[in-house]
Amino acid sequence: MDSDGLMLPRSAAAFTHWSSPSSYNRGWTERARFAARMIQPNDWVCDLGCGPQALRWFLPRRAVYLPADLKRWTEDTEVCDLNSGVMPRRSLEVCDVCAMLGLVTYLDEPEGLFRELAGTVERVLVSHFDTTAAHESNPLWGRATSLEELGDILNASGFRVIERVPYRSWVLMRAVNEKFDDDTRLRRATARSTFQTRVWSLSDEWQRAIWRMRTTISRGGSK
Repeated sequence: MDSDGLMLPRSAAAFTHWSSPSSYNRGWTERARFAARMIQPNDWVCDLGCGPQALRWFLPRRAVYLPADLKRWTEDTEVCDLNSGVMPRRSLEVCDVCAMLGLVTYLDEPEGLFRELAGTVERVLVSHFDTTAAHESNPLWGRATSLEELGDILNASGFRVIERVPYRSWVLMRAVNEKFDDDTRLRRATARSTFQTRVWSLSDEWQRAIWRMRTTISRGGSK
């Protein structure tokens, strides 16, 4: 609801919720650190539903980070609204891997997203848990989707799951696009030739250290 007690449209409510850093669980930062181990040093990574961009600070330094979200968290964030069909096409055209950490939980039609990704993205990295049992517990959640159903959606879209790794309450799936061919690689290379990547700075190095320290302290305090 807004300040006058009126019910917001779901998309507006989602934007309000996800625009606040306080809406992001500390455990999600630790999940991002774990997921970063599954990404190659030179990958171009589209972080779909990036939020405060925790994943950025755990990737290898040579990786190219491409954030996309409802909110423009930083100048290089590409704004998108997946449930309204607004895709971050510029980032998807140049990335090697599309990371979706917790994102599927909030999608109304995950099939549509993965069909779109199959046209441009070589690999995906998805974290998810079975949302069918507690589907009514969060009004921002999209369609209830089990892990088995997510695997079926990936397969039907042309992605072959090559790794499933449990992490706390989630399962991380890495999948490769079996439709990705030489023509698609050429289109990606052409798009990259005019793409200006963000230059790593001293400030970034400090941010990297701070984010990594946070997860170290968190893990130490939970023992």
